[in-house]
Amino acid sequence: MDEVEAKKQERSKSKMAVTHTSRRLIDATHRDVDFETLKGFIVELEKVYDEFCIITDEYELLVSDQKFVKHRVVNGDDIKTYNANVKQTYVEARDVYVKIKAENERSKQSIAMAPLMTALRRDMNRLQDIISAVDDSLSQEAPSSGSLQMDKSDMENLLNEMCDKINKLTAIQPDIYLPSDVETIMGTAYNKIRKINLNLKKNQAPKVPVILPNDEERPKNTEGMLTNLTPNVTSDVHTLAGGSTLEPVGPSTPNSLLTSLSADMSPVNPN
Repeated sequence: MDEVEAKKQERSKSKMAVTHTSRRLIDATHRDVDFETLKGFIVELEKVYDEFCIITDEYELLVSDQKFVKHRVVNGDDIKTYNANVKQTYVEARDVYVKIKAENERSKQSIAMAPLMTALRRDMNRLQDIISAVDDSLSQEAPSSGSLQMDKSDMENLLNEMCDKINKLTAIQPDIYLPSDVETIMGTAYNKIRKINLNLKKNQAPKVPVILPNDEERPKNTEGMLTNLTPNVTSDVHTLAGGSTLEPVGPSTPNSLLTSLSADMSPVNPN
């Protein structure tokens, strides 16, 4: 009997610990204490409630003996009702903590996402300006290929930067809701890049093919090719002043011109 009474008192004290800690936690939320203090309260609440669960299980096992039947009901509450009341106290306090924790997490996420969202919006504005410039270029009869290439490169860089920012945002908040115009403008940019590629390909200068002769078209015998390049020589003889003659120079008489000229030329008298 003393053992049952001792366990009953222990269970009652454990119940009071759960009730007291739960009230402290809820009161702290009403005073807007910092979140780290609330974390200390929830740790303590989890501890005392775990202890209560162990003690009440031991008490229930103890009074399962028929000779302790009258101890199964305390202050009008049977064991099941008694445990349910304590659990409700614990759950109410824990729910308050979970709500505050969620609000704290959202606040941290907002602080972390704010600069990324600002940068993303700035990239969207820059991308829209480039898209407008591309539309103007493509509407011209002969758009500048260099300008289109630069716009394409700028759009690709911006799209990569925007994708990187979106990945960082989803890492902070997986269920983040991005403005609908983000997807719209990115899709428009990808379409403009495809149009630029088609335009550049269309206006690309055609390559001139180099045709090499095949073996059948190449000359098989190159002997005498240099001889054939020698100009035709006539047999006309020209008479110079003084009666000397100038015969044509051919391959067989390379020095005939010099010989005929030197024969009739007199040395110059220096006096």
